[in-house]
Amino acid sequence: MESKSEDNQRLRTGDAVALERPNGEWMKGVVVLVEDDGMDVVVDGAILEGEVLSVSCAVRDDARYTAVMEVIDAGPGRSRVRLVGEWKRVQMREFIRVSVMGIAMNVRGDTSTQAGSPVEARLLDLSAGGLRFESSESFAAGDVIDVRFNLAQTGPINVRGEVLRIAGRRNGDSGPCQYGIRFAGFDEATRVKIMTWVFGEQARRFRDSTKPETPA
Repeated sequence: MESKSEDNQRLRTGDAVALERPNGEWMKGVVVLVEDDGMDVVVDGAILEGEVLSVSCAVRDDARYTAVMEVIDAGPGRSRVRLVGEWKRVQMREFIRVSVMGIAMNVRGDTSTQAGSPVEARLLDLSAGGLRFESSESFAAGDVIDVRFNLAQTGPINVRGEVLRIAGRRNGDSGPCQYGIRFAGFDEATRVKIMTWVFGEQARRFRDSTKPETPA
């Protein structure tokens, strides 16, 4: 997919795209016109002017690309949209990840030294495929742990994952570590909850960033 403008660099006429609302609703679309100030898409559902949606497209023998778009003119069947920000290249097995500003969470490990009461931790970022957290507890790569946290408008989330990455505690440092885990063995309903929250949070932050400043 060759560049036609900085904003529309990943799309060209005839490309198939997937559109997603913050509530997790998916729609299919086809790009029918690409111009410097936006593009026209035909969508198999109704979209509204002002909506902020996720758009993704697959590039053959490469990966999937995702971005955020705003509907600037909605019409029957055909609408004009504008991409916001840059495209993000996502490996087919990866998920969009957002920072979560230190949400409190509980972690319980499977080893004898970690079993028992859960330890407190801080959630740092989250995707439908895994998360990153900070804790003073020691975990090792390969450890399987249970985590529990609450997301606004979603409620409690309970998942199990494997520790893949560890950062911190260098040169005898006794401070907390950061751990990256990959989810394993949780139901699809929980995955959908997380995906819905992640995209909804992306859309909310975009809307907040585009609000005009209130005069002092």
